[in-house]
Amino acid sequence: MKLVGNFEFLGIEEIQGKKDPTKTFYNIALLQGTDSIKVFVNEDDIDKFKGLKKLEAIQCALDISIGVKTYINILDVKRI
Repeated sequence: MKLVGNFEFLGIEEIQGKKDPTKTFYNIALLQGTDSIKVFVNEDDIDKFKGLKKLEAIQCALDISIGVKTYINILDVKRI
């Protein structure tokens, strides 16, 4: 399911791998109203958020897959 939502950008979190400390994983933290969301992303997705300031208003196009686990992919990011 694809949808577009308005969010406030909270930041990028880097996480060092526990099993393999040479790997780095990333979270994007977003805020919508009083609800926060963390989306796991890869290095390519990090580039979509370069240059954004904390609490900057953005519009994100998301692809959400719901099943046993829910997956969220960030398709596009625009400043608003």
